[in-house]
Amino acid sequence: MEDSKFTSKISVIMSSYNHEKFICEAIKSVLNQSFQDFEFLIIDDNSSDKTFEVINSFKDSRVKIFKNDKNLGMVVNTNYLISKAKGEFIAIINSDDFWEPTKLQKQFDFLNKNPNYGACFSLANIVNENGKAIKNNIQDSLKYLDLDRFGFLNYFFYNNNPLCYPSVLISKKVFDKNIFFNPTYLILLDIDFWIRICLAGFEIKILNENLTNFRIINNGGNLSGKNNKTIIRNSLELNEIYKSYQNIKNYDDFVKIFPEYQGISINNKNLEGYYYLIDLCYKKYFIGNSKPSQKKIRNFIIKFIHQKSFEDSKFFQILNSELSINYVEYSNMINKYPNGLNFLYIKRIKELKKIFFKVSFLILIILSIKLI
Repeated sequence: MEDSKFTSKISVIMSSYNHEKFICEAIKSVLNQSFQDFEFLIIDDNSSDKTFEVINSFKDSRVKIFKNDKNLGMVVNTNYLISKAKGEFIAIINSDDFWEPTKLQKQFDFLNKNPNYGACFSLANIVNENGKAIKNNIQDSLKYLDLDRFGFLNYFFYNNNPLCYPSVLISKKVFDKNIFFNPTYLILLDIDFWIRICLAGFEIKILNENLTNFRIINNGGNLSGKNNKTIIRNSLELNEIYKSYQNIKNYDDFVKIFPEYQGISINNKNLEGYYYLIDLCYKKYFIGNSKPSQKKIRNFIIKFIHQKSFEDSKFFQILNSELSINYVEYSNMINKYPNGLNFLYIKRIKELKKIFFKVSFLILIILSIKLI
């Protein structure tokens, strides 16, 4: 952070790119908060539309405007604004979303009274381009989800990210631990960040109120919208995010996060935490008649075993002696590698297409002969 002396209780930060249609509503939703002790840092990421002109039209002493000469991306911009922020807490809002008027006040009150919490979220209304609510089962499922940090780490591992990025208010203490957003993540920057907050010992809280409005833009226009690019990026990034769980130090910490492991754990309780992660996933998703669920986790575990075998020459020896994963078991795991099965499925589809076209061609020849 740039200055340890707080001049505002909250720093609100916004990175914007080509959102002239929505950014006015987003800015107004911040300026009209019932909680008014904040600074508002906005950066335009070299927009090609009139986004910067809209930003520049707001004349408010709390608004600090920055402009890039080239497009740097939301994560780089966010980290830059965090480094400039002087608030005791950091709120993040996307330039196409908007807040309810009491959002900052309610989150500030909670974090101010609970100093062991690193971040506070709200539930979100999912809205369309016109601001009308869209039914969203994920947000509905978060109601009354009250977990400690170990419970959230368990939830993130199996369910990925249910938390709404622009709903968060983060304590400056998190950034003092040198925890920032990873600029290599284009899609899953938020869940990576939430996981690292929890692993660092901070609790997180979801207020059971819809205080944020998250906008879905048509045709996958959001950075995280469903399209071919985001599907590829999501698959790549998720595998890396799972690797954060290798930082679980020991068995005691591991079973706090994964209490379901206690009933199937190995005898040796003195290994590094990632061995128990491998063993849990191996027993749940690979042995016996286990259902072929959680393809992403199965992909990760096999790739993770490869990674560890390069890092530690004794890794496979421990895998065999402690986890009873020998050559045969490992070969069977590879046979259930989802990415490999996908390639095999695609290959078979191509083969069936060739057979179909050959048969169709023969039928056409036979019909032609009969017509003659």
